[in-house]
Amino acid sequence: MVTLEDLLRSHEQLAHELGACLEAVALGDLAAAREQWRAFEASLCAHSQCEDELLLPAFAAAGLESNGCTVALLDKEHQKLRRLAAEARERMNEEHPSPLPAATRVAWISACHMLREVLEHHDVRERAALHPTLIAALSPDDNHQLAAACWAREQELRAEFMRSGEVADPTN
Repeated sequence: MVTLEDLLRSHEQLAHELGACLEAVALGDLAAAREQWRAFEASLCAHSQCEDELLLPAFAAAGLESNGCTVALLDKEHQKLRRLAAEARERMNEEHPSPLPAATRVAWISACHMLREVLEHHDVRERAALHPTLIAALSPDDNHQLAAACWAREQELRAEFMRSGEVADPTN
């Protein structure tokens, strides 16, 4: 039985996938970097869109927003993460020699620094405020139902992206 606490594993998966991409970049392996990037971006967009569709509306409906954790703030972070990811994708898809030149490796790793920082900050906010307050406010059954719906939607969105190779724009 999946719970809201289990959904935080997606954050760990995101950190792992981004790290794997950056390791491939550091090694100069363009093909592996692109493959790892695609997995990371699929997970990032699926997770943030799932939260936008299911978790944040439940959070707002339960009246759990606080000064440090509002739907608007979390939404802004999601938008920033998707923007930074789109910028990185453009760099990844440009023509490059393989193995990647050292200067390109350094530039890509540096460019992903802000993405990694925003991702870590967002994880801290959700672990400190979003998830604990939702867990405390929901019955165990409601917790399970919301978590199961989120998990299923996230997996569906990730599979869609991996099939199509395109990130859906959740603002449409």
